[in-house]
Amino acid sequence: EQLEIISKGFKIYSKNINLIKNDIYLSGKVMLFDEFYREVSSKAEFDIDKYMDYMKSLLKEYEEDNMDLIEVNNRVIEYLLNILNPSELIMIVGIAPPLYPGVSNLDFELDVDYKELINGYTRNMWNQEYDSEYYFNGISDLSFSSLNYDLKEAERSSKQMPLWGDFYYIPFEDINEVQMPSINIGPWGKDLHKISERVFLEDLFDRTPKIIDYVVRKILNN
Repeated sequence: EQLEIISKGFKIYSKNINLIKNDIYLSGKVMLFDEFYREVSSKAEFDIDKYMDYMKSLLKEYEEDNMDLIEVNNRVIEYLLNILNPSELIMIVGIAPPLYPGVSNLDFELDVDYKELINGYTRNMWNQEYDSEYYFNGISDLSFSSLNYDLKEAERSSKQMPLWGDFYYIPFEDINEVQMPSINIGPWGKDLHKISERVFLEDLFDRTPKIIDYVVRKILNN
């Protein structure tokens, strides 16, 4: 499917630049990163010591802020591709860090109705009510508070990450043991993760800190 998309894109590009030969046929295969790595490492040209030395040199570049994780990730793929030297197009499917596990309280039996707890306070303080909504598939700074999917599935995901280990690591087993429910209380805002992102200052500096303080104190007192 992706090869068809590339071929169609090439036809459009060729038409725009008046290229006479505007047809292209791409053949190849799609591989997960762990499959790709196994195939490369089975080659006689693959030297594990040289590979580890190369990874150490990349880690040094990263720690000295000469590369970001995306660039390091690309360098690893290029290094392995040069060893494999494929005769056909290969599309490698993997995960580039950071990886944020999605979390949700739906699987927890909560003793507290947090929405009503918060709204009871905000109605009394500012005559306001707050909404509860799901966001970004559960991705936030609280993503590491619990593991809402199978531990083996999480570990399988790590095998698709070229930089897993020295560059990036998530303690899935520890998170699975903690399994802590979480609630994200934040200010009203717009255009999250865009250049025009902004928040309501009164919420940010006054109301939100008071709400969080109230909820924490109520829960601890219980």
